Amino acid sequence: MGNSQTAKAINLGYAFWALLIGLIISNTIGTPRWMMPAVRTEYYIKTGLVILGAEILFNRIVEFGPYGLAIAWLVTPIVIIFMYLFGTRVLNMQQKSLVMVVATSTSVCGVSAAIAAAAACKAKKNELTLAVGMTLIFTKTIGFKAPS
Repeated sequence: MGNSQTAKAINLGYAFWALLIGLIISNTIGTPRWMMPAVRTEYYIKTGLVILGAEILFNRIVEFGPYGLAIAWLVTPIVIIFMYLFGTRVLNMQQKSLVMVVATSTSVCGVSAAIAAAAACKAKKNELTLAVGMTLIFTKTIGFKAPS
């Protein structure tokens, strides 16, 4: 479904469809009891994050040089801090863990960052679900190509 021309035209990727189908199944017929061990996803998520992190090779970091490191080490934390302060002080959001998960997911890399941040700040499951939904709806994945 995520690879159809219509889905690509309106930017609905595989994660959106997986979330939608999972919500439909869990809220209508329910998850079968025999499948419950397989849907305990924490192990799979942690494994996926490690694999995702291992994907970034050292030679790519060397290729980007100081400019790439400056962006990774300076700009990203500044954006996270600014978004956290904006959410807690300007918008007066009371759920600080939700603010942190949303700030991290929008400034780092999307859903995987939201999952990692939720685990780190002990966010509730509904806060993670809201942050993932917002990330899928409001962010657009843009491919970055390294200069050749």
